[in-house]
Amino acid sequence: MEEIQGRQRPEVEKIALEGKLRDVPGFGEKSEQNILKAIESFKRLIGRFLLQNVEVAAEALQEHIAKAGKAAERVTPAGSLRRGKETIGDLDLLVTLADGYTAQKHVDALAEHILKFPGIDQTLAHGENKVSFTLQNGLQVDVRLLKKENFGAALLYFTGSREHNVRLRGRANEMGWTLNEYQLATLKAEKRVAGRTKKKSTASLSLITSNRSCAKIAVKLKPPKRNKLPQLIKRGTCKAICRCTRPQATEKIPSRKWPRPPKHWATAISPSPTIPKAVTVANGLDEKRMAQHVKNLRAADAKGLGIRVSSAQRWTS
Repeated sequence: MEEIQGRQRPEVEKIALEGKLRDVPGFGEKSEQNILKAIESFKRLIGRFLLQNVEVAAEALQEHIAKAGKAAERVTPAGSLRRGKETIGDLDLLVTLADGYTAQKHVDALAEHILKFPGIDQTLAHGENKVSFTLQNGLQVDVRLLKKENFGAALLYFTGSREHNVRLRGRANEMGWTLNEYQLATLKAEKRVAGRTKKKSTASLSLITSNRSCAKIAVKLKPPKRNKLPQLIKRGTCKAICRCTRPQATEKIPSRKWPRPPKHWATAISPSPTIPKAVTVANGLDEKRMAQHVKNLRAADAKGLGIRVSSAQRWTS
């Protein structure tokens, strides 16, 4: 233990990568692999910020921009903040210019006002319609100043994710169009098709327009056509969630004995254990038992109990 006590993360990582950590008393090969996984997870989180902290920064910036007067009609968060990601790399804000304030002198004046935000640590860029800076906590902010006719395309483009945008641009090309942050236009003549609203832009691509969560779904599926996605479970739909942390609790209770809720409840329950096989004292599920358990839950769901039966593994996959 003294060999690693007081060492910094890079040193511990080097020892683990060399396969020497398992030789330290109290550690083994499994512990070594778990430490390496934890280090990789930590690396991915470096430079990212919790959603609630970014929301506070976004609200403060929105209030500051509103003080610029009539030039900014509205400020809309985009990027991973709009998608509701738990952690966020940088903050994207779209500022829609009001009528009569689209001339470059008004845009420059608005940009100068934004850069006077008291929480700015360093200005990174100041272009014709974009300013970028970092806040004192290290969060990078990109603010784009847009005309109304470009807002919809920009919101679609900058909401992301990157993988989703690749799919959207590919779909646009298949239809003979091109999609960018300014508009949806024809490939050959570059004739404008849509761009003023996000709904019009997505509808033109024959995509469902009701929920921004579809941006995540489209990464795993082929580009979804309008009204072809499964109904998404919303916060107001779920009346109760049942979580059993003991595997025996759901392995041994026949589905026919599960209580039946009132028919007007659109309930989803998740009677899935959360204990892995490594926790032997709690009889955690191994791969074979987990597969059988999920199979049983899906069979119960197919029996029409009046509730939606789902496993946590299906929800988070």
